[in-house]
Order: sequence, then C-alpha cells, then structure tokens
Amino acid sequence: NFSAQVDEIKNYLVSSASVLTQSPSTLLELSESQKSWKEIVKKKEVYQGKAVDCRRKLDLIKEHLLVDTSDLSDRIAKVDDFQGELWTTLNLAISQFSDLIVHKKEFASKSIAKESDAFREKLSSFRKLWKSATSHIFNDLASDELEVISSNINSLSKDFSLLESEARLILETCHEFQIQAPDLEVVNVLKDEVKSVQQRSHHLLEYSLSLDELRNKKWTSFQSNLSDLDDFVYKWSHVVKDWDDIVPDPIVHQLKLLESSIPALRHCRVDLFREDHWVELLQGKLRLPGSVRVDNLHFSHFIQS
Repeated sequence: NFSAQVDEIKNYLVSSASVLTQSPSTLLELSESQKSWKEIVKKKEVYQGKAVDCRRKLDLIKEHLLVDTSDLSDRIAKVDDFQGELWTTLNLAISQFSDLIVHKKEFASKSIAKESDAFREKLSSFRKLWKSATSHIFNDLASDELEVISSNINSLSKDFSLLESEARLILETCHEFQIQAPDLEVVNVLKDEVKSVQQRSHHLLEYSLSLDELRNKKWTSFQSNLSDLDDFVYKWSHVVKDWDDIVPDPIVHQLKLLESSIPALRHCRVDLFREDHWVELLQGKLRLPGSVRVDNLHFSHFIQS
C-alpha cells in the first residue's frame, strides 16, 4: 500500500529521533540505547531508498492517472526531502547520540566494574544456597523429601536464570563499548551443574513416585503379585538407559538390590511362615519394631530395611 509506505517512513523518522533524544542513565538503558542507535543507523539508508521509491511512484501516478495527488504530495515531500525537518532532526539526533556514546564509555567502564563486583557477590551467595540445597539430594529416595528438594532446586534454577541474564548483559555491554570483559566463565560451569542436578532430581522424584505404588502395598496381598516387582525393575532398568548418563547412583544401587532380593521375597509367604518365623524375620533380621506384624506388614518395610 503506497500510503502505508509513506506512513512507515514517517514513523521511522519520528520514533527514531524520539529514541535517540532519551538519555540513558543505567547500564541496561545504555546498552539498549546503543543497540537501538546501531539499528536506526543501519535502517537509515533503507528508508531513504523507500522515500525515493515513493516519489517515483507519485510521479507515475501524476503522469498516467487523473487524480488529485495534492495531499499525497505534501506527505511525501516531508519524507523524501533529505534536507527537510524530519531527516535533519534524525541526522542531528544520530550525531548527538554518537557523541553521547563516547562520553558514556567512561560511565560504562565504571558501571561494569561495579556491576561485576555486585554480580560476583550475588553469585557467591547463590552458590552457597545451591550447595546447601543439593548436598544431600542423592542420599534419599523418599518421595516426600524429594518433592521438597525438587521444588527448592527448581526455585533456585529460576534464580540462576536471572543471574545468567545479568551476566549476559555485562558481557554484551562490554562488547558494545569495546571494554575489557570480566571473567565470568564460572557462570557457564555452574549452568551445566544446575542443568545436571535439575535433571537428576527430576529422575529421582519420578522414580520414587513410581516406587511408592509398590511401597504402599500390604505384604499379604503383594506376596502373590511379585511379578509387579519384576516388571518395575525391568521397566526402570531400561528407562535409566535413556537418561543421557545422568543416572543417580541410589537408583542404580536400589534396582540391583530389588532384583537380587526377589528370589528371597518369594519365600516370605503367609502360608509358609509360622508366627515365630515372622518374628525372626521382622524383628530379628530386619530389626523392625515389635508393632510390625505380618497383618500390618507392607512392602515398604522390606525396602527401608
């Protein structure tokens, strides 16, 4: 649309001049303004070409069509006159902003130093919280504990994403103003660790919730359905193979124990054991409280022991 193209050029001129007349006061504003300035300068020649094209189209309309073009002529005159008010205002804004960038480079250097120091303090605090939250993550397979741990890890992962954005801003600003960038490689190292731990906690929780379905079964009924345990071990032994080598050791260890215990569990049957057999097994070998008897025995008692 011819008329829309004229409006597009005018909007570019007006909005660009407005953007460049704003004075950035923070590091983020300065970095974003620098990017906007470069983009505006990059598009300037393109829009000048569009303005010339609009004038050419108007001349063709005047030559071949008997229509009133006075309004359109006035509008085009404002955008294709490169010495006119709109283009002069934009050129002045570009020039002044270029000078501003030079003066702001010292401000950027000092800001980067302060931002970097503040960032390192935040990163140090995060690492302490992260270490505290993850120090025992792979020592417990109880789903209720893992749900709390997983929730904390997900929350800390979101905090780390904010730190990543902050680090990226610092590095981008250094690049924009050709300032020596601080060494923030530790962020990339920590990023891999956060991702790995998050995956492991997810795997642990997924596994533990699945095992809960067996844990909660009463032994008097489960003893006849140990094929469910066979199926569980078989399923999860294959599932962990698809976890890109991020398999928590407790899962591997427990799967091996479950698999090796199945033959012995098949003999722990109500119809085969006498009362004294159960006492010897539950309170003797498994060291369970005296309150645990065969009538309230669950599969979970075997696992926790």
